[in-house]
Amino acid sequence: MPEGTSFAHGGVNTLRDKTITAISTPWGEGGIGIVRISGPEAISIADRVIALTRGRKFSAIQPRTVVHGMAAEMDGTNIDEIIAFSFRAPKSYTREDLVEIQAHGGPVVLRRVLQAVLAAGAVLAEPGEFTQRAVLNGRLNLLQAEAVLDLIRAKTNAAAAAALRRLAEGGGEQLLAVEARLLGLSAEIEAWLDFPEDISEPEIDSLAQKARQIMGGLDLLLVEARRGRLLTEGAMVAIVGRPNVGKSSLLNALLGEERAIVTDLPGTTRDAVAEEISLDGLPIRFVDTAGLGQTEDRLETLGMVRSRREIARADLILLVFDASEPLTDSDREIATELSKKGQGIAVLNKADLPGQLVEAPEPVSSWPTVAVSALTKHGLPALTGAILNALGGQPAEAVPVLSHLRQIEAAAQARAAVAAFAAGLGEGVALDVLAEELRASLASLARITGREVGPDLLREIFSRFCLGK
Repeated sequence: MPEGTSFAHGGVNTLRDKTITAISTPWGEGGIGIVRISGPEAISIADRVIALTRGRKFSAIQPRTVVHGMAAEMDGTNIDEIIAFSFRAPKSYTREDLVEIQAHGGPVVLRRVLQAVLAAGAVLAEPGEFTQRAVLNGRLNLLQAEAVLDLIRAKTNAAAAAALRRLAEGGGEQLLAVEARLLGLSAEIEAWLDFPEDISEPEIDSLAQKARQIMGGLDLLLVEARRGRLLTEGAMVAIVGRPNVGKSSLLNALLGEERAIVTDLPGTTRDAVAEEISLDGLPIRFVDTAGLGQTEDRLETLGMVRSRREIARADLILLVFDASEPLTDSDREIATELSKKGQGIAVLNKADLPGQLVEAPEPVSSWPTVAVSALTKHGLPALTGAILNALGGQPAEAVPVLSHLRQIEAAAQARAAVAAFAAGLGEGVALDVLAEELRASLASLARITGREVGPDLLREIFSRFCLGK
């Protein structure tokens, strides 16, 4: 385990004494399927399950050597032809003895191999337990473990590349630099508190300057973190407006296919229609919502309720107007309502028709405004550019260090503690009191990389992983 790393994981050591197993490939039919075994008894369990030719034992095979044999049940009944290989501790994914058995990828076959391994002494792994052991054994930190999950779930090439970078770098120079400054500042104060006769009292102005530098570094991490989260989780963009302004046509134009039903009749869309695409590497889920306005139709009313639910969840709103008509009272009411909801873009659709509308109404006049024609595709490049800009620009240009809400919240808490320290300096608060703020900030950063984590946090994080990873 890396120097200075510690885990508050009461009871975890007992669990790590057990040998775990799981099917590591997706459930269903495939060319091959993999059963993975990890723990102190992995090799001896494999000996009891794998039959090799010429009376050889699997345990006698050199690590990382692929062998051909037969997987069998405890009574000797053959299950399937397999190939298998081992990794010996600490040179494995989990830093434990680890065996992978590759069989034909049918559900029945893999289930029987798994049952044979369980009968030989292994226990079924929890979701993400292989990666959790890699963290507990010091092979990965918690940022890297979450990058593994991001890599598995990546929806675009850019998301996969970013996850791979985070996995390789383990936190990046930015986070390490901020943490080093914070450690230095804390150590300076702690040294004076412990040895006031031997060390001069730190200068307040110098401490304040160092605190500002640390806050600046954390601010940069937090600004970039929004792009990191969107790249990992994707962005949700709600297409909103009154009926018959061309919302469904705009969705189809953005997607490049006829996904939503389009007619001249108002109120065609009565429920949210969602589709996901990639814009320059950023996964975006566009949601075409039911038209907002006044209606006595019960289905349209229910559609509007759902529309407002989607709007509340959206990262960005595309408020669509019919540029071929003058503004209506309904347009103004919707604009007033949505101006209080958050970030948006005013879209003047049907720009290919004789124009009546050249700018967005006052409540959303501060939003970017883009004129488009969903029919002719005029203005679509400008609109997609505005969407990317509103969501934080081209995400593939850099790899943000933070990409999960848990990480972002911990960084924000670290920043708040340093800010409280700086404010206390200005108010003349005693340094022995303010030192506690720096300790709290360091603890928050330690939760990001996992140097100090408890069993509850570990369970929460790894419960999102699939079985076998």
